[in-house]
Amino acid sequence: PGDERTDTGFKALLNVATMWLSANMVVSSFAIGVLAKSIWFLGVVDAMLVCLFFNLIGVMTVCYYSTFGPRFGLRQMVLSRFWFGWWGVKLIAIFNVLACIGWSSVNSIVGAQLINAVNNDVPGYAGILIIALCTMFVCFFGYKIVHAYEFWSWLPATIIFLIVLGVFAHSGDFVNIPMGVGSSELGGCLSFGATVYGFATGWTSYAADYTVYHPANQSRRKVFAATWIGLIVRV
Repeated sequence: PGDERTDTGFKALLNVATMWLSANMVVSSFAIGVLAKSIWFLGVVDAMLVCLFFNLIGVMTVCYYSTFGPRFGLRQMVLSRFWFGWWGVKLIAIFNVLACIGWSSVNSIVGAQLINAVNNDVPGYAGILIIALCTMFVCFFGYKIVHAYEFWSWLPATIIFLIVLGVFAHSGDFVNIPMGVGSSELGGCLSFGATVYGFATGWTSYAADYTVYHPANQSRRKVFAATWIGLIVRV
């Protein structure tokens, strides 16, 4: 309803950008980049280029479908009901549930590893339980309350990442792998690119959820741009 669309003006676009920025300025995003060396043995240059290129492609669907929130005032999975039909959307919902389970597992395990790194007395299973329970608790709050935190959380996260980068660079405990050539390099780049693309475009099933409170006459270009900035800056 129009009277419930309270996100207006520049603040509405800023909310969109900071929401996506904070949601992706996390350790799981950092962990995706590490896979380039540990699995596909890519060097710094080729890994960075793959991350940038496939992120630019992957976020386009998220940006595009974010523009449907103001236009229709419906959340993404509800919109999917009209596009895929009554039975087709059930399959989409199953895929979405599987994706949520997968990423919840990744986030819980990575979070548990961080807790264990800070305090060795906390075993892995206990860390997973702590992260899972905290996540379940947050689920009871609405978007506005969660975003009151996410509006600013990207700032300390950015500072932490910069500190980690500085410590890592100062340590010298790394070896740069030269950029490869041939079919092996191509296969590694495409495989890693598919992983990056899957991570970037995976947010599409929630895209319109965070713009439904924008007025119906909100500029689609501005919504697209705000979403794009929030998703790409963290790269």
